[in-house]
Amino acid sequence: MNPVYFIGVDVGSGSVRGALVDPTGRVIKLAAKNLKTWKPKVDYYEQSSTDVWECCEHVIKTVTKDINKEYIKGIGFDATCSLVVLDNNGNPKAVSNSNNDDQNIIMWMDHRAQDEADIINKTGHSILNYVGGKVSLEMEMPKLLWLKRHMSKSWPEYGHFFDLPDFLTWKATGATTRSLCSLVCKWNYEYSTESKQGWNVVFLKSIGLDDLVEDNFKKIGSKVLMPGDYCGGLREEVAEKLGLLAGTPVATSIIDAHAGGLGMIGTKGENIDQQMSTRLGLICGTSTCHMAVNMDPISVQGIWGPYFSAMVPDMWLNEAGQSASGMLLDHVISSHPMGGILLKDLNTGEVRNYLRELLTKMAESKGLTDLSLLTKDFHIWPDFHGNRSPLADPTMKGIIVGLTIDNSEENLALLYLATLQALSYGTRHIIDVLVHSGYSQFKSLPICGGITKDPLFVQIQADSVGLPVLLPHEKESVLIKMSKRIAEESGNGSSQPPIKKVHFEPHLIGPVSTLEEMDIKVLQFQNKKLAQRIEQRHRCEAELRARIEQLEKRQTQDDAVLCVVNRYWNLLNEDIRVLLQRFDAETADESENKNENEATTSFLMQLSTWDKEELDAQLANRVQVSKRAVAKVLQAFDRLQQRNDKIWRAIKGESEESAPAPSLDEVIRATNEEVTVENRRLQALCTTLHESHHAMTLRVAQLQDAVNSRDTENAELKNQIDDLQYELMKVRSRNDKLENHLAEAIEKLKSYHQSGTTVSASVAAPCPPHSAASAKLEDVAAELEEQRELANNRLAELDRLHRQHRDTLKELEKLKMDIRQLPESVIVETTEYKCLQSQFSVLYNESMQMKTALDETRLQLQNAKNLHMRQIEMMESEELARQKALRAEMIQLEDVLGQLRKEYEMLRIEFEQNLAANEQTGPINREMRHLITSLQNHNQQLKGEVHRYKRKYKDTSQELNKIRKELEDATSRVGSGPHPPPETDEKPVVKKEEPEPEGDEGGSGGENKMVAATANKEHGRAKLHEQDLLIKDLKQQLKKAVNEQKELKLLLDMYKGVSKEQRDKVQLMAAERKARMELEDHRQKAKMAQESKRERRVADEDALRKIKQLEEQKYELQKQLSCARPNNDPLMAFPRPFAGSQEEEALLNEMEVTGQAFEDMQEQNSRLIQQLREKDDANFKLMSERIKANSLHKLLREEKQLLQEQKHYDWVVKGEKEMVKPSPSRQTNGEPSWDPIKICQRLVLKQVVTRDQQIESMGLVARRLEEKERLLQNTLSAVEKELLLRQQAMEMHKRKAIESAQSAADLKLHLEKYHAQMKEAQQVVAEKTSALEAEAYKTKRLHEELAVLRRKAERMKKMEQAGSSMDEVLLEEIREYKETLTCPSCKVKRKDAVLSKCFHVFCWDCLRTRYETRQRKCPKCNAAFGANDYHRLYLST
Repeated sequence: MNPVYFIGVDVGSGSVRGALVDPTGRVIKLAAKNLKTWKPKVDYYEQSSTDVWECCEHVIKTVTKDINKEYIKGIGFDATCSLVVLDNNGNPKAVSNSNNDDQNIIMWMDHRAQDEADIINKTGHSILNYVGGKVSLEMEMPKLLWLKRHMSKSWPEYGHFFDLPDFLTWKATGATTRSLCSLVCKWNYEYSTESKQGWNVVFLKSIGLDDLVEDNFKKIGSKVLMPGDYCGGLREEVAEKLGLLAGTPVATSIIDAHAGGLGMIGTKGENIDQQMSTRLGLICGTSTCHMAVNMDPISVQGIWGPYFSAMVPDMWLNEAGQSASGMLLDHVISSHPMGGILLKDLNTGEVRNYLRELLTKMAESKGLTDLSLLTKDFHIWPDFHGNRSPLADPTMKGIIVGLTIDNSEENLALLYLATLQALSYGTRHIIDVLVHSGYSQFKSLPICGGITKDPLFVQIQADSVGLPVLLPHEKESVLIKMSKRIAEESGNGSSQPPIKKVHFEPHLIGPVSTLEEMDIKVLQFQNKKLAQRIEQRHRCEAELRARIEQLEKRQTQDDAVLCVVNRYWNLLNEDIRVLLQRFDAETADESENKNENEATTSFLMQLSTWDKEELDAQLANRVQVSKRAVAKVLQAFDRLQQRNDKIWRAIKGESEESAPAPSLDEVIRATNEEVTVENRRLQALCTTLHESHHAMTLRVAQLQDAVNSRDTENAELKNQIDDLQYELMKVRSRNDKLENHLAEAIEKLKSYHQSGTTVSASVAAPCPPHSAASAKLEDVAAELEEQRELANNRLAELDRLHRQHRDTLKELEKLKMDIRQLPESVIVETTEYKCLQSQFSVLYNESMQMKTALDETRLQLQNAKNLHMRQIEMMESEELARQKALRAEMIQLEDVLGQLRKEYEMLRIEFEQNLAANEQTGPINREMRHLITSLQNHNQQLKGEVHRYKRKYKDTSQELNKIRKELEDATSRVGSGPHPPPETDEKPVVKKEEPEPEGDEGGSGGENKMVAATANKEHGRAKLHEQDLLIKDLKQQLKKAVNEQKELKLLLDMYKGVSKEQRDKVQLMAAERKARMELEDHRQKAKMAQESKRERRVADEDALRKIKQLEEQKYELQKQLSCARPNNDPLMAFPRPFAGSQEEEALLNEMEVTGQAFEDMQEQNSRLIQQLREKDDANFKLMSERIKANSLHKLLREEKQLLQEQKHYDWVVKGEKEMVKPSPSRQTNGEPSWDPIKICQRLVLKQVVTRDQQIESMGLVARRLEEKERLLQNTLSAVEKELLLRQQAMEMHKRKAIESAQSAADLKLHLEKYHAQMKEAQQVVAEKTSALEAEAYKTKRLHEELAVLRRKAERMKKMEQAGSSMDEVLLEEIREYKETLTCPSCKVKRKDAVLSKCFHVFCWDCLRTRYETRQRKCPKCNAAFGANDYHRLYLST
């Protein structure tokens, strides 16, 4: 039977671990690999998903090495709950401003999202009840909200958000499913027994993440599976990399802590309670997670949960924890001076073992029975990375109490032990909170993780919580033995932790007699010890300060030197780079330049984070970069020197010993080419420098604007500070006055009390016989008499005032009776009444007029406000519309720019193809030229041969005529014979075929012929023989001419094969002509567009004039309103800022110019696109028409050639028939029907005629070839000119594209600048309005205080005029104080409530009565108030 294996992958905070496991749970193989972690800022922790997956591949390959891949039946992943961010294509995307897409994971321990967590917690949504009442910044929703707020530019590019375990399953299978464990515990996913399952859309909208709802939650996942369910099979490419079978099952992932918790909670064994709710699982690693499950949901404040089925199916999970445990222990060791020394030679585990052994020795040396007693003077609060549970406060900090000036190994050991104890106390705190909230008492504590390898940690956990600890064995999970103390405590049934015993060292203080003396000596001893410690501490502080000052001075000097060195080094590298680009761009490697720039720019930034080894490596790397650059400069200099030497040798005509002297033209040509290449390189360098300078100028302008804005804000803040200081001085002066008055009143009251007590004591006490007492008694008696006299005087004065009061009352009653008895007619007729009546009527009329005017002004004010609000709304809507239009135009411009770039690339590729085609046709053209020259030479030779043949033909014809004459003479001489017929047959005797018949005829004529006749006959035969030889030569030459004609035909066929390149050249020329015509059309269109722009500008100017007129009308209305309003209203005394101001006009003009510029760019881009499209259509049409014309021309040429050959053949056949036809005279005479001499003559004539025709045709062909050669040369020159023009046009288009891109960037920057200015203007307006309101409120309060002071001054004047005593003044002030403390509404009860709208103070009953009777206005200022606008005050006396 084949074995079966499973693969488990655990991704922790610092490493990836893999294991090969059999079905029984036995581990077959193990592998691990460390992860990379970045810390760009404090509390920022980032990782790379690419690095994580590569580590996973490594461990899987390691554990499956030498294992048959068919035996692997499944793979499972678990990982930390970190956030993975990908783009729409599944590629990593940066999660911070580092711009490094590899850093695309926000780790669980990252604390950057504190503000976002607070924002989510302020919503108070019901879903927060499932995370302990408040969401933690370690969860994913605060991190997503942080990305949206701080990475707004990258937010639209984010396509997928994964929890790290779900990312691993997606990477393996390609399935976008999510694990229920991850979503419920870290993503605020609803899953409960109340049929709530899914994402809460209301919650996402309330926190500002409603865009995650789009496309059915595509970014965060919509399909959810239980942990362990089948997720999918391995993809083929992943299986190929891992060396496994494609389709291998992959299980749904789980969080690493929950995987450990599942193993701890679900353990079984002897002496272990079967109920899972009685176990608290501890998973101890970088942090510590405390897992508790229950059948019923239990909400615990500050502890995450309850989560349903997140870890154990159908059970509720509560998850507590400590944010830093293993990380805290590592920090404690590494931050101690001795820890750094120990870590150089030992790893972390060995250091912990060493510290544990050292603690044992320290306890034995001090005679302690327990290690815990060593830390009686050490106390640590372990929340160095915030408190996760149960306080749920990530802002908390750690505390160490009991530090001394000791950096020994013993001190490190004590600090390590105190940290272990503090972590254990945190576990005890969590257990107490869980039990208090409803959990039953826990009976066991199963733990696992890296820290559990330390037995001291396990022992202290057991000591702190008083529970048995369960540790998993290496091979199988069993219960390990525990310490005797834990066994005893568990046997006794006590669950309380042991109490620490503190021992004090005895000290001899000498003999004492009383307790007071002993206390005094003890205090003296303590003071002495304290003085010694203080003195020692002062000395240490002085030494440390001196050392710190020295180190700071040295550090500043070193920093200055490093800055100078780095600056000059950077200048050297930059100069070298510019020189390389100037002289030799081929040797300047872009990767080296990039590395060099990184090495130089990040040197000082990373200097503080590098250790010695990294510093040495970086410096060596940088030195190597500089060395390579200098070597390249030297190489370029050597090459230039060699080139100059070569040119100098060429000028002098010298050469090397083994080589011939170089040609000066070639050297100058090569040098010219190098100079042109260098010129192009310099032009490219100049353009790049111009671009960088342009970008830098834009950046400087932006920074200057920011500096100006900050300066204005600083000035405003200074003004506010001055105002606040003035207010503070006023408040302080007022407070001083009140304190002085209060001190005087208190002193007077004390003096009164003392005088009263002394008087009573003097009356009650008997007179002592002492003289001092008697003197004092006399003084008191005298003072008593004075007081009595004063009292009698005051009583008399009171009686007098009482009598006056009664008299005045009587007079008043009498006057009242008189007034009542007076008739109305008498009162009406009095002058006083008439004056009052007239004044009342005048005042009434004025009041009515004021009322109507007030109503009108209110109506106008309301209309103006409505109009202003409508205008503001219209302006905002127009601004939004313009912003949308600008965004759309920007998007369109970007699309158009992308299309232009694509088309430009297509044109560039086409141009390169044309250049390549031209380069290919170059050798063909040269071959054709050589062919044409050879044909011309051959034609000249043929012409010479024809002339020579013509001369020979003339000579032969003359000889034939001579021979004929000689024959005639011979026949005339032989004419004496009897037979006349031979005279007619003398001519054929010349032919060589007739010697024998001639002999026969001569024989038949007789034997008495003359010797001269025979001699003449022999001479004629010899000449005929020479003519035959000449005819043979002519035939051979004719054959040779025919062969040469065939060769010429072959050469012409070869020339026909070059028609394709000629067609391409003709097409290129036609396309260029078309481009010129299109360029003229575009120029006409540009003129028309400029005319349309002018018309638009005229329309925009009209609109601006109308807007200005409306603004002026609005400004006049505001002036009228300000004139119509009363002057005492402080709120209306300030004009509205920016109303019709120059700043508003400037902003409108800038927005108009920006809009016009965007319209121009859009029109220009549309025209360019239309031109390119028309150009492509024209090119396609020309190519198709040219191909058709070439094909038709070829067919016609072939038909013409066939017809010529057919005609020539017919003519030859006809001539042969005529030549062979017999003569009619010979047929009638019965003689032979053919004449050999004529036949020969005709054949010679035929051959001569055919040869002449061939020569004429060859001459015609040669002339045609010459004409074609001239045409080709003309076309070649024209094509070269067109190519130059095309190159210039391409360069012009390139410059235009660069300029358009720069202008687009400028416009974008200007747009952002205008938006920023608008925002700043809005903020300034809001701040000024708020400042005006505050000033109005201050002026109102000042008016009230002024009125109060005036009343006080009037009262004081009245008192001075009345001449009342000091007591009356005091009584009057007390009465006024009582009145101020009395409610002004009912004037009975004390003030104990305030209105938050106007801050007027009344009694609670009056305000309550007004609110209940619906009289909800302030009795003083008529300000409306509601139920939440009045509050109680508690005044203390």
